[in-house]
Amino acid sequence: MRGFTLVELLVAITVLTLIMLGVSQMMNSTVTITLGGFKHMDADTQSRLVLDRIAFDVSKMVKRTDVDYYFNNSTSAPNNGYGSDMMLFFSEATGYYPDPTTTDQSTVSLVGYRMNSSYQLERLSKGLVWNGVAPVSQNYPMVFLPQTIIGTWGANNNLTKSPGGDADYQVIGDQVFCMKLSYLIQKDASTLQLTDTPNTTSITAGSTGYFDPTRVQAIIVTIAVLDSNSQKLLPNASTQLQAAATKLDGVLPTPPATTPLAKLPLNLWQTKLSTEMGSGGYLGLGKTVASQVRFYQRYCYLNQVLQQ
Repeated sequence: MRGFTLVELLVAITVLTLIMLGVSQMMNSTVTITLGGFKHMDADTQSRLVLDRIAFDVSKMVKRTDVDYYFNNSTSAPNNGYGSDMMLFFSEATGYYPDPTTTDQSTVSLVGYRMNSSYQLERLSKGLVWNGVAPVSQNYPMVFLPQTIIGTWGANNNLTKSPGGDADYQVIGDQVFCMKLSYLIQKDASTLQLTDTPNTTSITAGSTGYFDPTRVQAIIVTIAVLDSNSQKLLPNASTQLQAAATKLDGVLPTPPATTPLAKLPLNLWQTKLSTEMGSGGYLGLGKTVASQVRFYQRYCYLNQVLQQ
């Protein structure tokens, strides 16, 4: 019986090698696509949970002109210094009580959102007692103007600074590295204005943090998300995420009334990312990591009529 020649064996080995290389490349491509899909699903899941939580807190906001609100953009002082906006307001969302035995727990909490020094989104939920009740432990009643949120709870900037700030903050989005707030304001009877600060010259009442819930129709929350696996690829995560966050602008100061949607952070961020990917800047994150950045946006309405 005739055996295989050396040439035939070499040809067979070569063909088998080519087949194995092709299968290996297909497997690598499949793994890459699958891992990318999982990363996107992870980012989608967290962003949905975060934005749902914010929308719920805002929907329960105490809307009164005789109480204080604190909305601070990343360029104002004081701010947390991590390229993101922050907000503090009274809400009927359930709060945390350091002393769970407190018998005078109210339905009102002090709720807030900020970015910490590790570029993770934190949520504050400070349970308050009923007005007229002596403060118990760390619990206080809701304050009315001229008393302010920062003046009551913000000694040494505890509510605005991280680390070393208020212990009632908890991480709610460990993949969210940037949050910007925009506001849809009823400028007059027939005009809605989009702005990056809740106090404009048309509604300012002499206070830097003035927020009129009867004029602010919606708070627009925009977040940038980078999955945990991609963050692990960054050699200096904090510095690089800070660089990326500072490149993501808020809404333009005075957008044309006829084209407000074109000026929202989501549109600006998507354009910025495309430009950075094309020019090789990659938001300071590198090409592979920057390609995994995802942006999400949610309208949180204060005026129920606008949702119909």
